[in-house]
Amino acid sequence: MALLTIKNVSYHYDGERLLKNITSEVDEGDFITLFGPTGSGKSTLLKALKPALASGGKYEGVIQFKQQPLHRATLATELAIGYVMQNPNDQITMEYVWQELAFGLENSGIALPIMKQKIAEVTHFLGIHALLHHKTEQLSGGQKQLVNLASILVTDPVLLLLDEPTAQLDPIASEEFLQIVAKVNRELGITVIIVEHALDQVLWLSNRVWYMTEGALLFDSTPQQIAQQLSGDMVCALPTATQLYLRLVTDGEQQVPLTVQQGIAMLQQYSVKQTMVNKPSPQQQVPYLQLIDLYFKYDKKQEDKIKGLSLVIKKGEIFSIIGGNGSGKTTLLNLLAGASRPYKGKILLENMPLKKTKQQIALLPQKPSLLFLHNTVAEELAATAMTETALQQFTELFNIQALLQRNPLDLSGGEQQKVALIKVLAQNPDFLLLDEPTKGMDAPTKHQVIQLLQQYSRAGTTIVMITHDMDVAATVADRCGMLFDHTIVSVSDTTTFFTTNQFYTTASRRISRRILANSITIQDILTCYGGK
Repeated sequence: MALLTIKNVSYHYDGERLLKNITSEVDEGDFITLFGPTGSGKSTLLKALKPALASGGKYEGVIQFKQQPLHRATLATELAIGYVMQNPNDQITMEYVWQELAFGLENSGIALPIMKQKIAEVTHFLGIHALLHHKTEQLSGGQKQLVNLASILVTDPVLLLLDEPTAQLDPIASEEFLQIVAKVNRELGITVIIVEHALDQVLWLSNRVWYMTEGALLFDSTPQQIAQQLSGDMVCALPTATQLYLRLVTDGEQQVPLTVQQGIAMLQQYSVKQTMVNKPSPQQQVPYLQLIDLYFKYDKKQEDKIKGLSLVIKKGEIFSIIGGNGSGKTTLLNLLAGASRPYKGKILLENMPLKKTKQQIALLPQKPSLLFLHNTVAEELAATAMTETALQQFTELFNIQALLQRNPLDLSGGEQQKVALIKVLAQNPDFLLLDEPTKGMDAPTKHQVIQLLQQYSRAGTTIVMITHDMDVAATVADRCGMLFDHTIVSVSDTTTFFTTNQFYTTASRRISRRILANSITIQDILTCYGGK
């Protein structure tokens, strides 16, 4: 018997059809990964499955939960369907962790002894019991997302919906969170539907895959089958091992690999044609930005957020800052933008103090909606200094023509990233600061952003970028640095950075590290193996 039945579901909003005849069934215990291009309707479909989040507009078709119409949902049904949002901060409402976990139980009228029992069980199951009396604002992104998950699990859900829950998390926190979700599915029998762009970590956990495009559910298949069904640019959304399979294997008799371990086994069956990836040596560039012994704290009573940090960024380079959640990356970027000031140390831009510089500085903040001031996307873009030709080029490049009359605050996370990035690039900055620029974007759009950043770099723009996407950093950055313990502990060229890291590295490196000397991207591996 199906837990969830979706029959011919369509959704219209503001004259636009965002979902088109979605039909599928979800069985109890399923682990379904939902992916597709940015703006394809993934989040819209997920919200349609959670009555409290179903948007205004017109729905057609039928959604049944346990054979009952979902639009008639009772409080019990609402609690049975849990929802985890992309941004951990958007979901947390209480000051302390124990209050956050008790909130839903209190509203359900659960007796205090049972409430304590449920909280005790869930916190031990997730390994967060030590956080119970911590303030939620002091938690890292990964810890906040675990608290969000715990606040749902205490209400005994049978269906868990997750909308890009790892988009704000560093690679290690992301992997840990997804492993816990898999444990929830495996050991508690809770059905999972998760929207994700980063399929390396999640596809192998799934027994089913939904692929959406232009509001329609195009494929409902297994992880192995989806590799054979996808074509075009979206192939680069698949796990690294799967992409290598599609480009190296010609007989099609092998099982499609999904994990690093399976990717290693596959590579070992082929002969290496070239063991070294010859990469151009970085050119000696003149210093552009100098950080000299920086110290910063938000409050005199708090500990330093940045401590003794020194760094030199060169003119026209792309520098990527890597690090865990809460390590101070966004704080450092705000210092470079002049939004905050260190209490000790110097920031020099072309040998001038930051406050006296004549350089054009542009910042893409962690929350792109902070840049939105107008009612439509068209008005947002018209307010920039872009020429009509440049505006048209950007809208076509990012495929946002259909969004121009939409309110930017109504867009998906990936769509907001596109609009905000266009606004920032339209300033033609000398110094470009980007906080997670590809967050929420599909794989083809990420490649477009990479090409744009390389184009701006060649034109002389200096770029400092924070990213949790190791593949983006490995492809676009000239150098990388790790922020740890309030300072930069490792700065090197990108190849050295990723070949000497074991955890903060790419899936390509993990697959090839015992076979190839300095490969860090899929293209590096294909070059060595002669793949297409």
